[in-house]
Amino acid sequence: MRIRYVGAHDEVVLLLPSGIEVAVERGGECDVPDVLAVRLLEQAVNWESVKVPAKAAAAAKEG
Repeated sequence: MRIRYVGAHDEVVLLLPSGIEVAVERGGECDVPDVLAVRLLEQAVNWESVKVPAKAAAAAKEG
């Protein structure tokens, strides 16, 4: 799921389940596994969901 960081800090670092660290600046977007996205989106003052256009989503699945 694609999410956007909108919190107070200039940047945050997420640790993905794969062990990879992802730095996200305020206003920046990243793709995270759905299970992590759901937990982050519970923090509505810090994260928001990003709508991905249907064409882009289909192209991403095709690889």
